[in-house]
Amino acid sequence: MSHLIGSDLLTPLLASLTTDGAGADSVGLSTAGMLHAVEIQGSGLTGGTLTLVADTGGVLTTILTVAADQDVVLYPRTVEHDNAGADLLSYTYPIINGTLTVSVSGSGIAETASVYALMLENA
Repeated sequence: MSHLIGSDLLTPLLASLTTDGAGADSVGLSTAGMLHAVEIQGSGLTGGTLTLVADTGGVLTTILTVAADQDVVLYPRTVEHDNAGADLLSYTYPIINGTLTVSVSGSGIAETASVYALMLENA
């Protein structure tokens, strides 16, 4: 289900994770837009680390790395730069035009979690 926020469309993408014998799993989500929020439903996991990595044309950017065993909504942002590439003191939505990979590692065996990436897409 999508929702309008102003003139933008908020679209949820679901990554359903089930850990393997090593306590890990990874799901790639194809998308184009700005990442507004991430809802983690990870209370079914025992420990572990959850990582979101954007692959935009072969450029890999880690968006978020957090404890996996929590139920939480997070709003990841990325630092803005000036025209010379220097960091500014402001932040913006991460832009993804390719694949957002959601991974869990270091958790228990055969455990499950759901992660929703809420994407802003121009309507």
